[in-house]
Amino acid sequence: MTLRQRDYRFDNGVVIRRGIEVDDYPSEQACSECWITYEVMALGESPGIEPMSKSFDNACREAYWLRYHSDLLI
Repeated sequence: MTLRQRDYRFDNGVVIRRGIEVDDYPSEQACSECWITYEVMALGESPGIEPMSKSFDNACREAYWLRYHSDLLI
């Protein structure tokens, strides 16, 4: 297993951590299983962030969720 984490810091003080855990064994599947988590680490000036954490079991579901929510902002 490999775990990678990255913190994203925004101008308003919000900090979100994205973690992804994948098997070291390669998979032939187009959307193979992995474990992706997002956690709000600091609220900064945005006390109304919901949800405070979100998890996905593959990158396709994460991509769909991100695309869906970015379309709502347009």
